[in-house]
Amino acid sequence: MPINQTTDYRLQTTAKGFTLIELLVAITILAIISAIGLTTYSQAQVVARDSRRQQDLRAVSTALVVYYNSQATHAYPTATSCSALGSILATTYINQMPSDPGSYTYACNSNATSYSLCAKLENNNATTGSGIVTSGTGCTGGSKYFYLTNP
Repeated sequence: MPINQTTDYRLQTTAKGFTLIELLVAITILAIISAIGLTTYSQAQVVARDSRRQQDLRAVSTALVVYYNSQATHAYPTATSCSALGSILATTYINQMPSDPGSYTYACNSNATSYSLCAKLENNNATTGSGIVTSGTGCTGGSKYFYLTNP
């Protein structure tokens, strides 16, 4: 190689980056994964709210049983609404009457010999049994309910 020979320093460009097709494929895959995740997340929220409703009514039921056992006459309080029942049970038997975690309301009815508690469930695919029914006294406006009555 001669000493005076010049070297060709032309810029060599190589394609860097993504093509439009590659970007569209990546965006489509992300959209599909996001849709699956959001659907699963919203269903998990429904199940969580229904579980909370069941826990709330079980707590009220426990408070009613404790009230019943503490009375000399062994009677439940008389109330036709959850707010009236809550004011009777307040502080002594239950700290605070629970409220529905969603947009529904609980149905409560109680007299000296019996009580019934009802919560409308969001999950219409809930398996019936263990308190989950398709109808019950005081339950209206839905297809599945969590219903408790005195033991």
